[in-house]
Amino acid sequence: MIIICPECGRGISSFADSCPNCGLPRSMFFKAANQRSINNMEFVDLGLPSGTLWATKNVGAKSPYDKGMYFAWADSEVKEDYTWENYKYFLGFHIAESNKVPRLSKYTGHIRLGIVDNISFMEPCDDPASVYNDMSSMTPSYGQFKELFENCKMSREYTKGVNGIQLVGPNGNKLFLIATGYITGTKILKEKCPVFWHNRCNSYGYDNAGCFSTTDFADKYCTFSLERCCGVPIRPVRR
Repeated sequence: MIIICPECGRGISSFADSCPNCGLPRSMFFKAANQRSINNMEFVDLGLPSGTLWATKNVGAKSPYDKGMYFAWADSEVKEDYTWENYKYFLGFHIAESNKVPRLSKYTGHIRLGIVDNISFMEPCDDPASVYNDMSSMTPSYGQFKELFENCKMSREYTKGVNGIQLVGPNGNKLFLIATGYITGTKILKEKCPVFWHNRCNSYGYDNAGCFSTTDFADKYCTFSLERCCGVPIRPVRR
């Protein structure tokens, strides 16, 4: 059986004496995983076609009515200032066609952005949903967000002193998405809407990654890309 190493996030045999990637001994596999389950999540079944279960609150939140933590994409450290200089995989800047371009050490698809590895999906070892909960939680994919919004009824809601979006699934179960906005530098933008990372970089270069949100009137969902160093909440799904 293949399990996920709780230290590096790579798949390993459950019979291995240690992780071949990071060296974590077998005796620590489950102990380390339990130490990382610091923010236990509850999940709701909305009756979606795929059967995906969605967390009832954001990573780091105490309840569905708490915004929780903001994260740069594939960086589990909470920042005071969400800039490239504070980003986990930042190597420095270089000038390309009169533009200041970041050089990155991971998740790059073009040599102008640094070390090319052609990894465009967030790995478990970098996923705050896995790091702050357990390896059974993950940042949702583009397809999972699309399924969520296209199969649920959506309405704006003000409850317990906060704004957000109420989603009602095909089976009648509900999911509240608190309005969070996102952070660039120290400034919060799009505060009236929920904004969440999904688990994939954009299609060229990979200095940006994708987000899901709603329009200001909550009449439909929208997608857009942000620089990976921006601070954005994460709403996990069950892996």
